[in-house]
Amino acid sequence: MSNAALKADHVLFHNGTTDAVRATATDQSGKISIVAGGVTSGHLAAGSVKNAALGADCVDGTEIADSAINTEHVTNASVTGAKLAADCVDSTKLADGAVNTEHVIDDSITSAKLSAGSVATAALQDNSVTSGKIAAGAVGAN
Repeated sequence: MSNAALKADHVLFHNGTTDAVRATATDQSGKISIVAGGVTSGHLAAGSVKNAALGADCVDGTEIADSAINTEHVTNASVTGAKLAADCVDSTKLADGAVNTEHVIDDSITSAKLSAGSVATAALQDNSVTSGKIAAGAVGAN
């Protein structure tokens, strides 16, 4: 771009290549505003834009490369139950011992879930088996 192609209030900054950055002088303070489309990533050195220079909410999912965020970038407790897709956690994702009586919903363990012989005599409370639950002839004299 030649200087002749610039508007009267535009300034041309050359970066040492064939590319140049156009800016508009805004006031007497020496500050300038970059013309829309005037700066591309090709004009910036790697690491030259710091987090503090970014405006609030200016980076969204469209600006993040696929696979750029991994566990290193996720802070503790930042992924909540509300962020998990339905049925994404199955028994293979549970740590050994993660489910105990505190985590079992009342009435969720039914007789269909108990394997044969899994309830031993020691697990029965005193007086919990009544005569109505004993089959005729099931209890012998010995």
